[in-house]
Amino acid sequence: MAVGWIYLQYLHQQGIFRGGEAKVLDVGCQNLFSIPEDAGMRFVLENGSRCEAALLRDTIRELAARSVWPVGSGAPVFLSELLDLCSIEYTAYDIFPGAQTIIFDLNKDTPPAHHIGYFDCVLNFGTTEHIFDQRNAFRVIHDLTRVRGHIFHQVPTAGYLNHGYWIYSPRTLLELAAANSYEVIAFWITGPQGTHQLVDFVQSDLLRWDDTLPENNRLAWQAAPVPNGLINALFKKTADAPFRIALDTTTTAGAVAEEFAAKYYRAS
Repeated sequence: MAVGWIYLQYLHQQGIFRGGEAKVLDVGCQNLFSIPEDAGMRFVLENGSRCEAALLRDTIRELAARSVWPVGSGAPVFLSELLDLCSIEYTAYDIFPGAQTIIFDLNKDTPPAHHIGYFDCVLNFGTTEHIFDQRNAFRVIHDLTRVRGHIFHQVPTAGYLNHGYWIYSPRTLLELAAANSYEVIAFWITGPQGTHQLVDFVQSDLLRWDDTLPENNRLAWQAAPVPNGLINALFKKTADAPFRIALDTTTTAGAVAEEFAAKYYRAS
């Protein structure tokens, strides 16, 4: 659960921080890595700096030194530390206490009424793959985002074995966007970011590599390392409507029954 500087800079270039006027919700309190000193200064100045110039330069220099991937100088940097230097309003929902963090269970909690439709941007940098109840997690993200606000997802689509509960098909997010009338601003795949051997990462006392079982070939897996990849999706919420899940019909043999079509698909 971390934000790479290049993605924060990309979102800034898309204007979603609104020159420091944005209300940002971080789904999971994220670390921030690889802050360039000069670019970090520009980011803060272009988003309504709260600091005098000399103090800001010293603070950014210290954050840049701590943010080096994978191990910087001192404690890791949190996204909140940089955004707090701006006039951006930052909030995080997490199960762990932290700065500007509301303790929140994405498996089952409902957001407070004053946060419904409140945030200009909701960031999901690698949090939802750790949440078992996907429906509630994505419903919360939808409900928190204002109409014409943005949602950014960065989630695993390949590899990252045993990293969390879920690895997402591109269809998952694209059909979720279609079901909820999100405008797809951008959609791309990051990686490959190294590879993993499945036989090394999928460890369990219950797992058996037994040649008498159908297609249970350990040697074949050892010859086929699994690449790590991430989906990146920037959506804009366009309608004030209740959250809907998508319905995958790619393997059906016939047309969907009318009662299901009415339930899952919005009238155009």
